[in-house]
Amino acid sequence: MARATLRPLLPTLKERNRYLVFAIYPEGTLDAMSAYRAIRRSFAQLFGQIALAGAGMRFIQNEKKVNAIKISHLFLDHLKTALLFVHSINNTKVLLATKGVSGILKKTTQTTNGV
Repeated sequence: MARATLRPLLPTLKERNRYLVFAIYPEGTLDAMSAYRAIRRSFAQLFGQIALAGAGMRFIQNEKKVNAIKISHLFLDHLKTALLFVHSINNTKVLLATKGVSGILKKTTQTTNGV
């Protein structure tokens, strides 16, 4: 019996990702992973677990205060809305500011290093 091989996806069927670069401005000290968890929680509360799963959200950490999140292009506006509703993380007041959006990871790293 011949084994079926998988053919590569057509370019029109591939998922198009965007990288949202954001900065964290806390009043005290705060690690980036707790900010990411708060953003995921806010996204899930606003749009539900199914939308969170469909968004394919991934965190790209940087050493500075500027970080990036990889997300599907269909849910980019949802993510920006979820960022607006994060006011405090671990009882620390925080401001999350969007610095830019890119479709290429290399441009994202240039933006994070330039800030």
